[in-house]
Amino acid sequence: MSRRQGLVATMVAMPPRERAVDRGTRIASHDLVTTGVEIRTARIAAGLSLRDVGRACGMSYSQAGRIERAVLRSVTAIQLARVGAVVGLDVRIRAYPGPAPIRDAAQVALMSRLRLYLHSSLSLRLEVPIPLAGTSGHGTGS
Repeated sequence: MSRRQGLVATMVAMPPRERAVDRGTRIASHDLVTTGVEIRTARIAAGLSLRDVGRACGMSYSQAGRIERAVLRSVTAIQLARVGAVVGLDVRIRAYPGPAPIRDAAQVALMSRLRLYLHSSLSLRLEVPIPLAGTSGHGTGS
């Protein structure tokens, strides 16, 4: 296979751009898993059982366990903060700017010049999902 054929195969095989709502779901799911692991680690370090945590938070031990395992998808920020506080953690929610399109004029000009050199069968995508560590590379987080 020539270098150009390899480029065509690579360009065609790229997954579609991730929708904003899917990105939000993926990030939230990851954050719930991470927070659950941190809560479990802190609970064990504090010598508390799930029953102790549930009782202190006014919920069942099984619900506290579902929060730790990130299987309670309807968990509220208040529930996370309460469980965290019982095991000695401050659970915080923060918002960060999301991905933005290319805005640098010099970079846009460079991409425009690059397009001139591409064969007509190739296309140039300026925004593509980049797989995160531990993902399948298709932007789904699984």
